[in-house]
Amino acid sequence: MSPDGGNNRYVYTIYGVNNPRAIFNNSTTDPATRQQHPGINQPGIEITEDEMWVVNETAYSQKPQGMTVHFYRPSNWEYWDTRIYFYEDNDILMSWPGTLMNS
Repeated sequence: MSPDGGNNRYVYTIYGVNNPRAIFNNSTTDPATRQQHPGINQPGIEITEDEMWVVNETAYSQKPQGMTVHFYRPSNWEYWDTRIYFYEDNDILMSWPGTLMNS
């Protein structure tokens, strides 16, 4: 697979097959350190479109919309809960203090 614009995205074009299934892995055969999706002994993801996107174990027939924001909370923040509040131009999209982020 080849890097596709950074952010841990990769791309590969499959030729000469009609109904492929794909399994993504970290190239080790040692069961103790092997990581793969779908999991061990699970069927591969059925590739049903000319272009597919697999994001966080979900397959899409077109590039998923949305943005992912990563924020490293400063160690001196008093409270542990970190929230994101966002807006677009002058349009208020949510109420303050925003949505709780996952760690």
